[in-house]
Amino acid sequence: KLDPEDLQKLIEAYRRECSTAIKRYGGEVARYFGDGVMAFFGWPDAYEDNAPRAIHAALEIVSAVTKISRPVTLACRVGVCSGPVVVGEIANSTASWSMDAVGETPNIAARLQTLATTNTVLICESTRRLVSAAFDLQDLGLQELKGVTEPVRIYRVLAAKTAASRFEAAHSESLTPLVGRSSELSLVLDRWKKVKEGDGQVILLSGIPGVGKS
Repeated sequence: KLDPEDLQKLIEAYRRECSTAIKRYGGEVARYFGDGVMAFFGWPDAYEDNAPRAIHAALEIVSAVTKISRPVTLACRVGVCSGPVVVGEIANSTASWSMDAVGETPNIAARLQTLATTNTVLICESTRRLVSAAFDLQDLGLQELKGVTEPVRIYRVLAAKTAASRFEAAHSESLTPLVGRSSELSLVLDRWKKVKEGDGQVILLSGIPGVGKS
């Protein structure tokens, strides 16, 4: 419908909206291919809530892309999947910096994007477990995905929920038992006792993202 020059401007506007949303939530634009974009959440910078960040960015992209002021109204589809990958620079890439992720996770995300209807975000079961009650989800059941051995349970993201804290959003179902931390618990309880007696205390709890500090 558009001349090449107008199409180029439209794609550039689309990519700006995607990049802005992805970077706002701590993601990394890995590469663009045609009218698609791959983004990483958890590399090179890791956060404890990478999955929710990815979904927030996805919802923002859907909202922003449809509002781009151009002769043609754009629509988009997003797939999000969480899991282990190997990240590396694409070989023989001379035009621009670009990265790729090897593993089943990006393959599933790509299949979800293809399966999604216009202006929707689909996530897999592994992502659902990480985001828990932070979003309203619609269970779409088990789906056969090309190139994936076992059927994958898929969810459509309807909207973000308002939670009192990130901890509550991630642990709405149940808390796992605390194991092997008796000395640490004794220390905390001892300091809490001193606080109640009017003696101020400070405790620093440190660790790499995802180790279970919450």
